Amino acid sequence: MRRDINWHQTTTSGTYAVRVTFFGGKFKFQFKDEGSDRWDYDREPSLEDIEQLVETLERYYPRGRCTHKELLIARGLLCEYQAKQKIHRSEKNRNKPS
Repeated sequence: MRRDINWHQTTTSGTYAVRVTFFGGKFKFQFKDEGSDRWDYDREPSLEDIEQLVETLERYYPRGRCTHKELLIARGLLCEYQAKQKIHRSEKNRNKPS
């Protein structure tokens, strides 16, 4: 990936900008809330953010704008996030009083 990937995400709580860079074999997500002057480097990406990254890279790959390795890493990131969510949901259901 030769340059940053940027997009705006709209949620019920407002709009925020997302910037993703690839360096050292890892993706770095950065977020900027509407009306803010600073980027947030510590926020965890949501499922929608990761899905948007994968969709974008799937469009970039045939045109040579990203490598196959970058696409595989992004897909792996999505699988890891979904697995974490599944584990979290199962633990939540297990701890529910009967």
